[in-house]
Amino acid sequence: MIQEVDQNSCDSQDSGDELLYISTVKTETWRNSEDRWIVDVHIGDKALPVRIDTGAKCSIISKKSLNKLELKSKMFEITDSKKILKSYTGHKIQQIGKIRLPVIFKDREIYETFEIVDMEQDNIISGDFAESLNLVKRIDTIDTIEEIAKPNELSHDFPELIKTSGTLPGEYRLTVAENAKGVVHAPRRIPAAIKEKAITELRNMEENGYITKVEEPTEWVSSMVVALRKDKVRICIDPKDLNEVIQRENYPLKTIEDVIPLIPDAKVFSVLDAKSGFLQIKLEEPSSYLTTFNTPIGRYRWLRLPFGIKSAPEIYQRIMDQMLEGIIGATAIIDDILIAGRNMEEHDKILKQVVERATKHNLRLNFDKCFVRKAKVAYMGHVITDKGLLPDPAKIQAVVEMPAPQNKEGVRRFLGLVQYLSKFIPNLSQVDAPLRTLLKFDIEKEMLSIVFSTKKFHCYIFGKKTIIHNDHKPLEQIFKKPLLAAPLRIQKMMLKLQWYDIQVCYRKGKDMKISDALSRAFLSVENNTEEGDIVQDMICMISVSKDKYSEIQDATKSELFELNEIILKGWPDLKVETPFEVREYWDSRDQLSVLDGIIYKGLKIVIPPSLRDNMLKLIHKSHLGMTKCKKRAREIMDHSLVRPSLRSSVRNSELTTKHRVHIFKVQMVKPKDQYKTVKNLWRKSDDKHLSLLDYRTTPLEGIDLSPSQLLMGRRPRNTLPTSKEVLKPNMNNSMNVKRHFDREKEKQKFYYDKRRGVKELPTINDKCAVRMTPLPGSKEWKPGTIVKHSDKPRSYIVQRSDSENNRLYRRNRKHLRTSTETASKDINRETTSDNFELDNLPNRIETAPKEANDNKLDVSKERDEEVMRSDVTMTKSGRLVKKPEKLDL
Repeated sequence: MIQEVDQNSCDSQDSGDELLYISTVKTETWRNSEDRWIVDVHIGDKALPVRIDTGAKCSIISKKSLNKLELKSKMFEITDSKKILKSYTGHKIQQIGKIRLPVIFKDREIYETFEIVDMEQDNIISGDFAESLNLVKRIDTIDTIEEIAKPNELSHDFPELIKTSGTLPGEYRLTVAENAKGVVHAPRRIPAAIKEKAITELRNMEENGYITKVEEPTEWVSSMVVALRKDKVRICIDPKDLNEVIQRENYPLKTIEDVIPLIPDAKVFSVLDAKSGFLQIKLEEPSSYLTTFNTPIGRYRWLRLPFGIKSAPEIYQRIMDQMLEGIIGATAIIDDILIAGRNMEEHDKILKQVVERATKHNLRLNFDKCFVRKAKVAYMGHVITDKGLLPDPAKIQAVVEMPAPQNKEGVRRFLGLVQYLSKFIPNLSQVDAPLRTLLKFDIEKEMLSIVFSTKKFHCYIFGKKTIIHNDHKPLEQIFKKPLLAAPLRIQKMMLKLQWYDIQVCYRKGKDMKISDALSRAFLSVENNTEEGDIVQDMICMISVSKDKYSEIQDATKSELFELNEIILKGWPDLKVETPFEVREYWDSRDQLSVLDGIIYKGLKIVIPPSLRDNMLKLIHKSHLGMTKCKKRAREIMDHSLVRPSLRSSVRNSELTTKHRVHIFKVQMVKPKDQYKTVKNLWRKSDDKHLSLLDYRTTPLEGIDLSPSQLLMGRRPRNTLPTSKEVLKPNMNNSMNVKRHFDREKEKQKFYYDKRRGVKELPTINDKCAVRMTPLPGSKEWKPGTIVKHSDKPRSYIVQRSDSENNRLYRRNRKHLRTSTETASKDINRETTSDNFELDNLPNRIETAPKEANDNKLDVSKERDEEVMRSDVTMTKSGRLVKKPEKLDL
């Protein structure tokens, strides 16, 4: 420590200099490496250890430390110092001079003047400089908490609490369900050692007005329960049947986690305990008769709310919340009131408000369990301090001194106690994972036991209905599900059981005495079950080449190692505890399994990241479009992992962009889809046969059946690894498929009509005058007369009125306009007969095509005459169709 010294106490030759006093300069060569008063600061690029001395008036540095800094800049010059340094014993310390250095600590840089001494000692920084570097903090005031030595001094400070009657205002009614039938229990025997204490307690409770004698018959009679305490007994009831018909209030009960956020920055605490809290609530008389109970000296009924009623905690919590409403810093969990303040003054103010409310409501406290003005208090199994929530030392001691569990029940009991302290133990799930694995049932071994027993007793159970009792409940549900819904390792064993008509029923192990005992005292034999059989079956279920299978194995081993390990060893309880690399598989963890070095999700392979791009290229190789590529991906791999990449691959493909089809709002010519699909495939694909194979093996939209399945009843193999379940023959119902397509067409028509605003045109009657759309090469709407309705939808047979041959046409309704002209009376009677064949009518387009250049349209008179002839057929473009001349053999 360096302090300034009075000049009068020094020699005359030193009167002109400032004297500083140093208590410790030289230190022992031994130093504690964990000395918290020594820190490392940086000067330039060198680290300098310094000791914090809050009483020092200046900072000093040794010559040896200064030389190690290797300061070569001219700005760091040593100057003379007029300060005199003396040790605690009064000896003068030789100093060389002083130097001003930039000191860096964390993100703060401050210049400080150091006194240079030629001694081996610790470098010292003064208290003011340490405060500037935020190494120390000045505290001007300290609040001290004086703890009350005796808890019952609360009654001395607040004598009004002694006078409370212990009866909360109001009466409570027990509500039971309608048509509830009463139950009368016989009296229970009480051990002779506590019988006198129980009778004495009954007398005292009757004198205090808690219970009263019952002579008349009652519908409900419960049994009495005697709970032992240190020096007395507590009388309760066992209202098991009554609780089944009592209707709860469902009022929320508080927990310690709900209380802690309500008392931030609290430093002073108090805990008040209500004495026999439930017994301070009065019952209505009808409800009192519901609580009648048997005793060795007759029947009694409760006048207060007894212990054991299932709605009692909720009732008391509601009453306490109403009593403390509006008091900030005071809360209660049932009958324990917690008071917290940031200082003594605030705490006492809250305590006074709580006492006033308790006095007003006649709440009686148990002064022996009340603790006031404490720095820390025990509350609901925890310790509350100004530093936060801490575990109760009693609970920690119970865990430390607990004997090692020897069976599954012991492990479960130990984990339950540890779980109570889980909030104070980081990464608990990883620490207790080996213990939790001991509690897991081995479902595969349970299933193997059923397989073994059926093979063993094959001659007795084959061909008969057999019920198998097992103490593993999940097996009962597995047998109720389809075979493919079971885990992969279970499927093979379930296939072996298909021979038998069995039903698996769950029964507790204690009810199967012989089998349960023999299973725990088994003979040590070698397990001959080979995993190779399961792996071979799994390979047979996936149609994939050996090279591709080996490639997936190698990639899985190197890239999905952590996922493989966590599947085999078990998943954590929480997603946040899962390694980040495998967190994307958390939602599907129940479907994941490992066989022969390959990870499966159900029957689909989890493709490693390095192979996903190659797999996407195979899926999109034939350029079938977004929808069909998604269907192909869903069948072979975990589609959720590659969905964004697949969408990007399809949209950004060079060939897709190059051959993107522009969709017109109204198409001029009806496209021929069967040709357009094949043309698009061949235009984008290098191998025409593979593209057709991919198209034929890809399910169609809406029916999940591929074209090959519709034609042949099965799906051929393609270049993708496919489940053999998909390749199995499946004779589909053609009528169902047809109905599906019909529904799809109706749906398309509905939405098209809705989007385009299509309206049904009015029907035209026979022999009405109309105008037809212009014929090719003409712009006039020709007059005509409706002959009759066609058998085609919305079509009519029209006879030209200006035609010499009375030419007939078939026209759609939208190509006809009604006219006010007089209809032609000269209608060919033969055309109106039932024998009229529409196939003999010439094919005419419904609308005239739009030419690129109208000036090039040149139709001669001879062409017009030819067009008017009934035996001439024209194409949509206006070209005459001539029938080929065939050899008449």
